[in-house]
Amino acid sequence: MPAINTGLLVTVYQPQAGTVPAALAILENARGVRFQVQINEVGAGEFTLNRHDAKATAVNLAPGNLVKITVNSVERFAFWVEEVSATAASPDGQGAEDYVVRGRGALAMLDQAIIYPPAPTYHLTRASAVIDQITQAVARGCLNGMTTDWSDTVDSTGAAWGDTSLQVFEVGMDLLQLAQKQTAVGNFDIAMTPGLLMKAWKTGNRGTNRSSTVVLREGIHLGAKASSYVFHYAPFKNVVIAQGPTTFGGAVVAIDPVLGRREGFLHVTSTDGATLLNAQAQAALTILGKEAQPITLQVEHGNQPGQYEPFVDYDLGDTIALDVPGEPFLSGLTAPIVSITIEHRQGYDYAVTLDLNAIRLDHQIRAHNRVRAVGF
Repeated sequence: MPAINTGLLVTVYQPQAGTVPAALAILENARGVRFQVQINEVGAGEFTLNRHDAKATAVNLAPGNLVKITVNSVERFAFWVEEVSATAASPDGQGAEDYVVRGRGALAMLDQAIIYPPAPTYHLTRASAVIDQITQAVARGCLNGMTTDWSDTVDSTGAAWGDTSLQVFEVGMDLLQLAQKQTAVGNFDIAMTPGLLMKAWKTGNRGTNRSSTVVLREGIHLGAKASSYVFHYAPFKNVVIAQGPTTFGGAVVAIDPVLGRREGFLHVTSTDGATLLNAQAQAALTILGKEAQPITLQVEHGNQPGQYEPFVDYDLGDTIALDVPGEPFLSGLTAPIVSITIEHRQGYDYAVTLDLNAIRLDHQIRAHNRVRAVGF
């Protein structure tokens, strides 16, 4: 049989109507455990379980179940069972006959509900549209077990949102799209805990500046495995003009003499007014600026002096610093963590990969999707 994973514990839960999911089983023999948490995105997880394992049952692996993963005895991520692939028979014997279970993170449950007619119009905070639609969806029987700790007036820290705008949304938009549309225009960050508690923060309230206490150094935290960055300036803009239903706005960042002036256009349908359009143009420029400089770091971790442990010493949204002598871009750089990937390595150990500034996937597609969310 393949080696047993003992570092990252996997527990399966079954959703219950009107209440929190109920625990089904701890999958002690799950291996290949991996998950990625992303800022304002759903993330994803997966694990492998031999199909001859006593707990590899149809009930435990049923689509729609919730899988929670603990790291060092603390729940850090949950994902929905959305895909199960099986090796039914193998020339290598029963030890190679596995189920591979994958799914999107807990936040993805928001796409289970949509905006009902008539088309809603809001004149309050960006949070007000999301919390109102969540309330309506729960009343219809959607989003079982989900709770919130914020409102239309204050975020998860109790801070007042402080924004007001006219917002109009189309019938049929799912609530995940709605929430991510609000994050894309700023002053609204979101996450879902493994316990299905949805959290939301105003800009600046999620994450901490840890650049003076968490410094990733070459030869200590970096270098055992490859770390890299890439400049990807094809979609980059430093000037954006935003058009609302009746008015225009815009924003400009510093014009690099080498890159020159690069102009873009933003068509905004959900809000209006020069001040708000200026803010949305600025948010789009911020997104594109980060997309142009994604950094991927494979880092060592630990709980000894001088070492850092993910989710303990740093977390999503935190700003950290890098110390790579002689590297002109990375040395002395401070940047926000936008993604943390945990993957079982061996025994109780696991690998940690951080994405700073932007998640390094297909950069043009991601940049297009993020800007499209605010109106392209």
